[in-house]
Amino acid sequence: MDKFRKINNFDIQQLNEFHGLTIYDNQLFLNDCIDYKWEAIFKSFPPLPVKMRFTVIFMCVGGEGHALISGNEYSVKENDVIIVSIGNIIETMEVSDDFKAISVAIDPESSLISFTYSSTRFLRDSLYDPKVLHLPPSEGQRMIAFFSTVKNIILQESDMFKSEALQGAYVMLASYLSARLTLLKEHVVEHKVTKWRSNELLRRFLTELSRNYTFERSVQFYARRLFISPKYFAQIIYKESGKHAKDWIRDFVIKDAKTMLKSGNYTVQEVSEILHFANQSFFGKYFKGAVGCSPIAYKERAISDSSEDRVSPQEEPHHQA
Repeated sequence: MDKFRKINNFDIQQLNEFHGLTIYDNQLFLNDCIDYKWEAIFKSFPPLPVKMRFTVIFMCVGGEGHALISGNEYSVKENDVIIVSIGNIIETMEVSDDFKAISVAIDPESSLISFTYSSTRFLRDSLYDPKVLHLPPSEGQRMIAFFSTVKNIILQESDMFKSEALQGAYVMLASYLSARLTLLKEHVVEHKVTKWRSNELLRRFLTELSRNYTFERSVQFYARRLFISPKYFAQIIYKESGKHAKDWIRDFVIKDAKTMLKSGNYTVQEVSEILHFANQSFFGKYFKGAVGCSPIAYKERAISDSSEDRVSPQEEPHHQA
């Protein structure tokens, strides 16, 4: 695979190399300093493209930032929040000289995340693709104050009740962000109260899927990993998420395939090999069954559309990762 431009995994443990972050038990990494030196971030950032293995929430408090994530362009300016979840691929990233932001990153397996709350489930289910929320200035200031409060909880000397306090803080943040997401029409969905075990099985499935989908695409494999029968596994995943397990698997694989094809940096054969298909023909059938066209046709159309829509570069200087 050395001949390909490898997509590196970006694990949350790598954030230990980033100076100035407030850390809780390698599960949560917080930056509440609006004057954080983002030049230092770029020096420690792994080579792009990278595949996210955790969820990160950024709020821009000054300047502007631009990123190409999983084949789509995103921009943020002051008081914008962008949420990038596990499985997404950051291809390019740049910020203006006056860029400032606060951020929090959380491990998907963190004990701080409880899916017994409808807001945390709603947030999880809404973040297959990155989301940008535009906050009014007053709410932006409240977010800054909230991040500062979370930092104070992490830094308190006593560990008694600290995890419970941070879990409560995450629920508050999830509730707020979920409420903002419901203002986007496409996210108005019904979330029923379900049993804790069902929520836990879905969480574990998505974690296993994010680790193994480039190698394993069978429902049976993930059922075995969770020590339950394939039939029960399929029923639970559909009941909890409204989406079949096989469709979750397919969507993770196709997102990677689309991102690589759209970038123009990979041939169809290379994408097939990176995703560990038996051969290019099998990959082509899998892709066409999901997307409705061949990988070659998708690549040609995506590159053509990108060329037509490309915006001329801004004159303002940028730092680029």
